[in-house]
Amino acid sequence: MTLLYVSTSIRPDGSTSRDLAETFLESWRQTHPHDTVVHRDLGAAPLPHLSLVEVTASMTDPRELTPEQAQAQELGRELAAEFVDTDAYLIATPMYNWSIPSALKAWLDRLLLQPNVWQTEKVAAGRPAVILMAKGGAYGPGTPRADWDYAEPYLRRIFGEVLGLDATFISAELTLAGVSPALAGLEDERDESARKAHEAAAEHARRLAALRAA
Repeated sequence: MTLLYVSTSIRPDGSTSRDLAETFLESWRQTHPHDTVVHRDLGAAPLPHLSLVEVTASMTDPRELTPEQAQAQELGRELAAEFVDTDAYLIATPMYNWSIPSALKAWLDRLLLQPNVWQTEKVAAGRPAVILMAKGGAYGPGTPRADWDYAEPYLRRIFGEVLGLDATFISAELTLAGVSPALAGLEDERDESARKAHEAAAEHARRLAALRAA
């Protein structure tokens, strides 16, 4: 079994989303010691954003591609093959400015240019995916900025409806408590949210193992 782990935080250390991923992976490795984990670190090695060459190449008959267009498509095909040849997915991402990191958007943009990923058929439909999110504030129902979260709704649409994955979302909120003056006094709530998120991450890794065994 192969797990594709995609991390997106620009922080190599002190990243809540990376810490959540490590909790998941530790639990995963206890039950999947011989499985393969492929790590694509978009925070440390971001992909270039799409160019006009790649976009036009995706709309051109393969027999009529220019050498420049053919070369531009190579990275997209590599990412698509990596995505397709995977049994389960782990995405660890912070929220940046109420949306997703641009590095994650660049990865998704390139995937969605590949017709074999979702246009002709949803090749990954039904496969499990866990999306671990770190959010600086609180965005749950009833909170003052509940409608400011543009990250999770977008990812739910892409991973769930577009790609057809069986997606589970786990979030740690208020990660900027103790840093942002606007969130002063919410450190206990931050810690409780992180605790619940780590427990959920570990539990879901075990749950995937049980599903596989069944």
